[in-house]
Amino acid sequence: MENLVTPGTSASLNAWSAVNGATISVIRESTPVSSALPNALHVVFPSGRTGPVGFANSGYFGIKVTTSDTYSASFFYRFPTSSSFRGTATLSLQTNSGTVLGSNAVSISGAQTTWTQLTVQITPTVAPSSGSTANRFVLTLDGTSAAGQTINFAMLSLFPPTFKNRPNGMRADIAQALVEMGPSFFRFPGGNNLEGQTVAQRWQWNATVGTLVNRPGRVGDWGYTNTDGLGLLEYLTWCEDSGMQPIMAVWAGFALGGTSVAEAALGPYIEQAAGQVCRTLNFLKRRF
Repeated sequence: MENLVTPGTSASLNAWSAVNGATISVIRESTPVSSALPNALHVVFPSGRTGPVGFANSGYFGIKVTTSDTYSASFFYRFPTSSSFRGTATLSLQTNSGTVLGSNAVSISGAQTTWTQLTVQITPTVAPSSGSTANRFVLTLDGTSAAGQTINFAMLSLFPPTFKNRPNGMRADIAQALVEMGPSFFRFPGGNNLEGQTVAQRWQWNATVGTLVNRPGRVGDWGYTNTDGLGLLEYLTWCEDSGMQPIMAVWAGFALGGTSVAEAALGPYIEQAAGQVCRTLNFLKRRF
């Protein structure tokens, strides 16, 4: 799914839409889910609505849905103000015209004023017509029981099965296609992706490790937000699973926008690169 970006910008709700009268906005959370992710999707459930009410995400150019796969969906939520609400959130994959392809439900509580993460598995039972990717992810509550409630959501995620079933792993079909090409090595994390458009937007290994909720992401080189969910250790695991020799690059002091760091000022960046090498060696020692 496309995720949340800076509040107050024209792109803050890219790919997001309200369902059946809900009001949605991106806010700077007073109590963020983590220091790395300060934003939240603020959802107000109106009075006078029946049926499912909530929000949807259209993904990147739609979402591929097949009945042979089980999808893992997760989200963090909290009620800004405690309430007596008790109910279920229904997470579903739907066509853009509203046909439900698969769904599952999970209980939520109005007493939950601190962030908690919930995960459900969705196994579609209906296939989209002609394999269409014009599908979306939808999260709804019953409009009658949720009337007047306000809930904040963060770190929403939807994963199809991954290559070798790795948590936060590679998309299985793309990974398998690359493996079948028989590459002997893999250079990561790329060229442009490593450099960044600016020094601040460069790939920094220490911002790509740890739990996903503690990865801040950055503005990518191709105009969209890069969550850095594919991080240092994911690259190394992917190389291991694919039988490829990893060739790891480090940042050399140049950004795509034309900024160069003077040789005399490279010290902190060299230190960061040394930390990248050390973390990689520690990871490999634990693996082997």
